[in-house]
Amino acid sequence: MSRSLPVDVLRSLLEGHDLDVSVYNDWCLVAGGYPAFTLTHVPPEPGRHHGRLVAEVQLDQARRVALVFAAIGEGDEGFAHALKAFVTTAFHVFLTAFCGADCCNQTDTEIVTIGDKQWRVTNGPLFFRFGDAGRPSIPEGFWASVVSALQHEPDLSTVTHWVSLYFARVQGSNTVEALLDNETWLGGAATMEKIQWPDWPGFYSVRVFAVIQPI
Repeated sequence: MSRSLPVDVLRSLLEGHDLDVSVYNDWCLVAGGYPAFTLTHVPPEPGRHHGRLVAEVQLDQARRVALVFAAIGEGDEGFAHALKAFVTTAFHVFLTAFCGADCCNQTDTEIVTIGDKQWRVTNGPLFFRFGDAGRPSIPEGFWASVVSALQHEPDLSTVTHWVSLYFARVQGSNTVEALLDNETWLGGAATMEKIQWPDWPGFYSVRVFAVIQPI
């Protein structure tokens, strides 16, 4: 796959929301500046079936969001698989939080108190992957537990933050990843591990992304 294809697709997605987009060094700049978006598709290594899609969003000169999605399959198939995960979980969150786009049918927004400050939390829908057994129900109160974990981070600096959460269960074994500003978030991981995830035959995974902005 050529390096230009992911950027071409990304530009089309952004322009589909009536944004003014220019491309510079494989970055899609909105209105000539920030935020700036890029996608990099890394194909599977020899003998492997999974590549990855790296989505990066430069918020300003100093801060960059980096998200990694599994690209299951080779070539266009793997890219399309990972692109769906990015668009479903994070793309519309970025547009809502930073581009002024109306994506209310793709995102949820709430105002929460963290420490003594008010914050706007914008999250995308849950993104599932599952096997032949189908998709289980998510435990009641899942997102409320995540918000509660954020409210136990009173020392957050008064700048924009972002959260990426991932849970997978395969053959009775759980995998949890919780990131806050691209770094391991221990409070989020502890919250994810305490949730009573369904015992389910085969495989399933859940991913969600959110942006937290001071008001």
